[in-house]
Amino acid sequence: MSGDADIPEADKVAGMSNLKIRVFTAGRSEPDTTVTIPGLVLKFASKLIPHEARTALLEGGIDLEELSKLATNPEISGTLVEIEDHRKHETIVISLE
Repeated sequence: MSGDADIPEADKVAGMSNLKIRVFTAGRSEPDTTVTIPGLVLKFASKLIPHEARTALLEGGIDLEELSKLATNPEISGTLVEIEDHRKHETIVISLE
């Protein structure tokens, strides 16, 4: 599922970006996992994330409330954060698209 055909019409009208989280294993160009959260539900979805996960994201410098605000700005898109976990040999890329 990719491209504009997968973005709900309401997101296009509202000018909201989708939050994408991709997890890559070292040496691979294709992600192992991709999570897409539509911009319209990002504000509500961020409130559904368990406290432990929210705390872990905050410790990594990722504020879900701020991401929710950024998703409403049509001028902001692209990669926001790239996290390299050298012990797990993983890279996590968070972007607004």
